[in-house]
Amino acid sequence: MQPPKSNSKPKPEALAMIICDTVMDDRKTNKKILVGTFNNITAKIFPAMHQEMHIFIVLTGGHGSYEGVLRCIHAKSNKPIMELPGRIEFQSPLAVIEIDFALKHLAFPEDGNYVFELCCDNEIIKARKFMVTKQGT
Repeated sequence: MQPPKSNSKPKPEALAMIICDTVMDDRKTNKKILVGTFNNITAKIFPAMHQEMHIFIVLTGGHGSYEGVLRCIHAKSNKPIMELPGRIEFQSPLAVIEIDFALKHLAFPEDGNYVFELCCDNEIIKARKFMVTKQGT
């Protein structure tokens, strides 16, 4: 007797999650250029508004369609300050998917640790810590 077949899709694998100022496309080579990578920001006052940042994510190993969500969580309160839902499509498990999330006017309620999480079908695929500090501390 054979075990029952699983209907679950393979979990995508995150090859990269990078925070940067901007992502540009090189039209000649079809490559991405990530400009100004960083791991933290400083602010004079809180809540702090960051004008623009990009979260560049590279995925592989998925099959078919996934409900994706990128969220930013305040680590101390464990509350999301931002969520961006969207569908992620894989043509095959060998496909490599590059996603550029452009985040504008993201408000950080206080200084401290934050975490960017990418979820596919309600499962965390990749988490990335990020620090917001008060200027002069």
